[in-house]
Amino acid sequence: MCNINPIRTEADFAAAEARLYALRNAAPGTPDGNECELLADLVELYDNRHHPIAPPEPDLEADIQFWMDRQGRTPQQVNALLGPGWDIAAVMTGKQVITIPMARELHERLEIRPASLLQAMFARMPAAAA
Repeated sequence: MCNINPIRTEADFAAAEARLYALRNAAPGTPDGNECELLADLVELYDNRHHPIAPPEPDLEADIQFWMDRQGRTPQQVNALLGPGWDIAAVMTGKQVITIPMARELHERLEIRPASLLQAMFARMPAAAA
């Protein structure tokens, strides 16, 4: 029977990772496989609590560029995909105000994250008249 202890320190974490690596080829359902499964859960729990990875900051330009790179599309091709009146370069650089219908279209067609769209919409919103 394996002796699994809580992971409380970075040293415990490093030891658990090393043991997990040693057990990486253990067959499921065997004592080593069960130990591997339990250690993997403990390592993941400790890692998520002590080494969280923050989500990326919303960035409309980066999100659109990422989509274009992934799809192998140019801004002109994206304009043609979105239809008449679109200037994706102006949207990316902040020269084009984004409306709700535009945001919906960018989200649905280009899979742009809502957080990036909202951040860009609020950043580009005209100041309220005094």
